[in-house]
Amino acid sequence: EAREQFERGLVAVPDDPILLLGRARVYAARGEAEQAVATFERVVGARPLPDYLIEYGFYLDSLGRSADADEQFATVDAVQQPFEANGVRDDLTSAYVAAERGKPADAVKFARAEWKQRQNIDSADALGWALHRDGQDEEALEYATQATALGGDNALFLYHRGMIEQALGMDDEARASLDTAL
Repeated sequence: EAREQFERGLVAVPDDPILLLGRARVYAARGEAEQAVATFERVVGARPLPDYLIEYGFYLDSLGRSADADEQFATVDAVQQPFEANGVRDDLTSAYVAAERGKPADAVKFARAEWKQRQNIDSADALGWALHRDGQDEEALEYATQATALGGDNALFLYHRGMIEQALGMDDEARASLDTAL
Protein backbone atom coordinates (compact mmCIF):
# COMPACT_ATOMS: atom_id res chain seq x y z
CA GLU A 1 0.00 0.00 0.00
CA ALA A 2 2.80 2.42 0.88
CA ARG A 3 4.56 1.71 -2.42
CA GLU A 4 1.36 2.39 -4.32
CA GLN A 5 0.77 5.68 -2.51
CA PHE A 6 4.30 6.92 -3.12
CA GLU A 7 4.08 5.95 -6.80
CA ARG A 8 0.81 7.87 -7.13
CA GLY A 9 2.41 10.88 -5.51
CA LEU A 10 5.37 10.72 -7.88
CA VAL A 11 3.02 10.69 -10.86
CA ALA A 12 1.56 13.95 -9.58
CA VAL A 13 4.88 15.48 -8.45
CA PRO A 14 7.76 13.75 -10.29
CA ASP A 15 11.14 13.77 -8.54
CA ASP A 16 9.78 15.15 -5.27
CA PRO A 17 12.55 14.31 -2.75
CA ILE A 18 10.14 13.49 0.08
CA LEU A 19 8.16 11.09 -2.09
CA LEU A 20 11.41 9.59 -3.42
CA LEU A 21 12.55 9.09 0.17
CA GLY A 22 9.35 7.17 0.82
CA ARG A 23 10.00 5.05 -2.26
CA ALA A 24 13.57 4.36 -1.09
CA ARG A 25 12.27 3.25 2.31
CA VAL A 26 9.78 0.91 0.69
CA TYR A 27 12.50 -0.63 -1.47
CA ALA A 28 14.70 -1.04 1.62
CA ALA A 29 11.88 -2.63 3.61
CA ARG A 30 11.19 -5.06 0.77
CA GLY A 31 14.87 -6.04 0.55
CA GLU A 32 15.29 -4.46 -2.89
CA ALA A 33 18.71 -3.01 -2.08
CA GLU A 34 19.75 -1.97 -5.59
CA GLN A 35 16.59 0.05 -6.13
CA ALA A 36 16.77 1.50 -2.60
CA VAL A 37 20.36 2.68 -3.09
CA ALA A 38 19.58 4.22 -6.48
CA THR A 39 16.57 6.03 -5.06
CA PHE A 40 18.43 7.25 -1.97
CA GLU A 41 21.08 8.61 -4.36
CA ARG A 42 18.41 10.65 -6.13
CA VAL A 43 17.10 11.95 -2.81
CA VAL A 44 20.45 13.13 -1.45
CA GLY A 45 21.42 14.44 -4.87
CA ALA A 46 18.33 16.63 -4.99
CA ARG A 47 18.23 17.61 -1.31
CA PRO A 48 21.40 16.85 0.70
CA LEU A 49 19.83 17.44 4.10
CA PRO A 50 21.61 15.95 7.12
CA ASP A 51 18.62 13.73 8.04
CA TYR A 52 18.50 12.22 4.54
CA LEU A 53 22.27 11.76 4.36
CA ILE A 54 22.33 10.11 7.77
CA GLU A 55 19.47 7.76 6.96
CA TYR A 56 21.16 6.81 3.70
CA GLY A 57 24.47 6.32 5.50
CA PHE A 58 22.87 4.03 8.06
CA TYR A 59 21.20 2.07 5.28
CA LEU A 60 24.53 1.66 3.47
CA ASP A 61 26.09 0.51 6.76
CA SER A 62 23.34 -2.09 7.12
CA LEU A 63 24.32 -3.41 3.68
CA GLY A 64 27.96 -3.72 4.77
CA ARG A 65 29.01 -0.79 2.58
CA SER A 66 30.94 1.09 5.27
CA ALA A 67 33.11 3.10 2.88
CA ASP A 68 30.03 4.38 1.04
CA ALA A 69 28.35 5.13 4.38
CA ASP A 70 31.43 7.09 5.47
CA GLU A 71 31.04 9.26 2.36
CA GLN A 72 27.50 10.15 3.40
CA PHE A 73 28.58 11.00 6.94
CA ALA A 74 31.46 13.12 5.58
CA THR A 75 28.90 14.98 3.48
CA VAL A 76 26.87 15.63 6.64
CA ASP A 77 29.95 17.21 8.19
CA ALA A 78 30.52 19.32 5.08
CA VAL A 79 26.89 20.46 4.99
CA GLN A 80 26.99 21.46 8.66
CA GLN A 81 30.27 23.41 8.52
CA PRO A 82 28.82 26.62 7.01
CA PHE A 83 26.06 26.58 9.61
CA GLU A 84 28.49 26.09 12.47
CA ALA A 85 30.74 28.84 11.10
CA ASN A 86 27.75 31.17 11.46
CA GLY A 87 26.89 30.06 14.98
CA VAL A 88 24.18 27.52 14.10
CA ARG A 89 24.72 24.16 15.82
CA ASP A 90 22.95 20.90 15.16
CA ASP A 91 23.86 18.94 18.25
CA LEU A 92 20.99 16.49 17.73
CA THR A 93 22.31 15.30 14.37
CA SER A 94 25.88 15.34 15.65
CA ALA A 95 24.87 13.17 18.61
CA TYR A 96 23.25 10.50 16.44
CA VAL A 97 26.13 10.44 13.96
CA ALA A 98 28.78 10.23 16.69
CA ALA A 99 26.84 7.45 18.46
CA GLU A 100 26.63 5.38 15.30
CA ARG A 101 30.17 6.06 14.15
CA GLY A 102 31.87 4.76 17.30
CA LYS A 103 32.42 8.05 19.11
CA PRO A 104 30.23 7.59 22.19
CA ALA A 105 31.88 10.26 24.35
CA ASP A 106 31.32 12.84 21.61
CA ALA A 107 27.76 11.60 21.21
CA VAL A 108 27.07 12.15 24.90
CA LYS A 109 28.61 15.63 24.75
CA PHE A 110 26.44 16.63 21.76
CA ALA A 111 23.31 15.01 23.20
CA ARG A 112 23.71 16.73 26.57
CA ALA A 113 24.15 20.08 24.79
CA GLU A 114 20.96 19.42 22.79
CA TRP A 115 19.07 18.37 25.94
CA LYS A 116 20.19 21.56 27.67
CA GLN A 117 18.76 23.63 24.77
CA ARG A 118 15.60 21.62 24.07
CA GLN A 119 14.08 19.06 26.40
CA ASN A 120 11.84 17.18 24.00
CA ILE A 121 11.34 13.62 22.79
CA ASP A 122 14.04 13.92 20.11
CA SER A 123 16.70 15.12 22.51
CA ALA A 124 15.60 12.55 25.11
CA ASP A 125 16.04 9.75 22.59
CA ALA A 126 19.38 11.10 21.36
CA LEU A 127 20.72 11.39 24.91
CA GLY A 128 19.44 7.95 25.86
CA TRP A 129 21.02 6.37 22.80
CA ALA A 130 24.31 8.23 23.26
CA LEU A 131 24.51 7.17 26.91
CA HIS A 132 23.80 3.57 25.90
CA ARG A 133 26.54 3.64 23.29
CA ASP A 134 28.84 4.98 26.02
CA GLY A 135 27.93 2.10 28.34
CA GLN A 136 25.80 4.16 30.73
CA ASP A 137 22.66 2.06 30.38
CA GLU A 138 20.97 2.89 33.71
CA GLU A 139 20.90 6.61 32.92
CA ALA A 140 20.17 5.86 29.26
CA LEU A 141 16.97 4.04 30.16
CA GLU A 142 15.62 7.11 31.96
CA TYR A 143 15.87 9.19 28.78
CA ALA A 144 14.71 6.40 26.47
CA THR A 145 11.65 5.92 28.65
CA GLN A 146 10.90 9.65 28.47
CA ALA A 147 11.22 9.63 24.69
CA THR A 148 8.86 6.69 24.24
CA ALA A 149 6.39 7.82 26.88
CA LEU A 150 5.92 11.15 25.16
CA GLY A 151 6.66 10.06 21.60
CA GLY A 152 4.16 7.26 21.22
CA ASP A 153 5.08 4.49 18.83
CA ASN A 154 8.14 6.02 17.14
CA ALA A 155 9.93 2.92 15.82
CA LEU A 156 13.42 4.38 16.20
CA PHE A 157 12.80 5.45 19.79
CA LEU A 158 11.33 2.04 20.63
CA TYR A 159 14.27 0.27 19.01
CA HIS A 160 16.71 2.34 21.05
CA ARG A 161 14.74 1.66 24.23
CA GLY A 162 14.62 -2.06 23.48
CA MET A 163 18.36 -2.26 22.94
CA ILE A 164 18.98 -0.41 26.21
CA GLU A 165 16.59 -2.74 28.04
CA GLN A 166 18.36 -5.73 26.52
CA ALA A 167 21.73 -4.40 27.71
CA LEU A 168 20.28 -4.14 31.22
CA GLY A 169 19.04 -7.75 31.12
CA MET A 170 15.39 -6.71 30.95
CA ASP A 171 14.58 -9.35 28.35
CA ASP A 172 10.77 -9.26 28.53
CA GLU A 173 10.67 -5.47 28.33
CA ALA A 174 13.24 -5.46 25.52
CA ARG A 175 11.22 -7.99 23.53
CA ALA A 176 8.05 -5.91 23.97
CA SER A 177 9.76 -2.68 22.92
CA LEU A 178 11.42 -4.29 19.90
CA ASP A 179 8.21 -6.06 18.84
CA THR A 180 6.37 -2.74 18.98
CA ALA A 181 9.17 -1.07 17.01
CA LEU A 182 8.78 -3.66 14.28
